[in-house]
Amino acid sequence: MKKKFEKLTKDSTQQLAITAKLEEFWFVEKLVEELADRSDINRSNEMIVGEWQDVTTSSLEALVCGNMTIADEKNTLQIEFISSFFFTCCSDDKGMKLTWSNSLS
Repeated sequence: MKKKFEKLTKDSTQQLAITAKLEEFWFVEKLVEELADRSDINRSNEMIVGEWQDVTTSSLEALVCGNMTIADEKNTLQIEFISSFFFTCCSDDKGMKLTWSNSLS
C-alpha cells in the first residue's frame, strides 16, 4: 500500500527519517572484497618517509538491490530500488576489507 506524503511547509518542524537496506549485504561485501584483491599488481618499491604508511586501495562499481524506508511522524513509505554503488576496499594484514560505499544515484 502506497501512501502520499503531505507537503511540508517552511514553518514545519516535522522530522524525516530515511533508511536504506541492501539485500544480501554479506554476499555483496564478500564479493567486493574478493574482486578488490589484486595481489598480482606490482607494488612500488619506493621508501615511505617518516611516519607515513602505504595504503593499498581498490574500488569497483556494482549494481545492488534493496529497499528504502522514508518516514515522518505521520507516514511511512517503502521503496524497492536497484542502483549502482561504488565500493572501496583498503588492505590490511588479512587482505582487502570493505571500507566505504557510496550510492551513485
